[in-house]
Amino acid sequence: MLRLAPTVPSALRVPLAALVLAVGLSGASPTAAQGLLWSLPEDGTAAIYAGSYSQVIRRTGSTQQDVELTFNRELRVRSVGTQPIEYGGEQTTGRWIEFEAITRSGEAVAGDDGDVPGRTTIVKLLVPEPFVDGQARDARDIPKTAIPYVKGYVLRDRDEVVELPPNGTYQPFPELTLLRMSRPLAQDGQRIEAEETIESRTARSELKTELNRDPSAPFGLAGWTVTTKDSRKEFSEPRDSFRETSESTETMELSRVEQGAVSAIDRE
Repeated sequence: MLRLAPTVPSALRVPLAALVLAVGLSGASPTAAQGLLWSLPEDGTAAIYAGSYSQVIRRTGSTQQDVELTFNRELRVRSVGTQPIEYGGEQTTGRWIEFEAITRSGEAVAGDDGDVPGRTTIVKLLVPEPFVDGQARDARDIPKTAIPYVKGYVLRDRDEVVELPPNGTYQPFPELTLLRMSRPLAQDGQRIEAEETIESRTARSELKTELNRDPSAPFGLAGWTVTTKDSRKEFSEPRDSFRETSESTETMELSRVEQGAVSAIDRE
């Protein structure tokens, strides 16, 4: 059965490994761009990224020890079809891109589809091909904060397929990955380093990203490492009173490339 998603796509549920993220990370920064799509491969190609997510929950001011959590992660990105679309008032080609994020706890091995506790989220988007041009910002120097789509679907943990509102945008952070790109601080060839701090009167999130692009990789991405540090304080406390509450790290690398990819969501 197909059901419609809420009219606010940002209400999308986060994956298992992100459930314990501090509140300071719950919204994407207006200066951060998606970093998963840099180029488009031949249709039917899949890129499989494997790695880990770890988090340390600080027990500052408590007699209890810090809590350390580790998850195995895999992100499968597939090109699963094309069709003519209208985008920006012009006729162009749309590419069906499917993301499958798998997060498991314990000693699960990336790619193992056995009965291991965890969460799987599949997002299928009909993306305008002109959007994927190898740039993190558009011609007006505005970050491409989300992926535009004409049609889209989400499937979570073998639940019902949810249809996203048409002609919208999808932000991969944090449902699929912690990866998001702010303005680069340094770039050495295809290696990009970026840092960003998001702060309110009660919460602070410090983001550090190291991203490796690769023109020979199916979607132009070889891997990434993202570290976030979250801190909190009371509203009335001075700015130097922020106390670290958690530190999270996601490390992913291109594990393998497959041909003949087919969609896991039978909807177009």
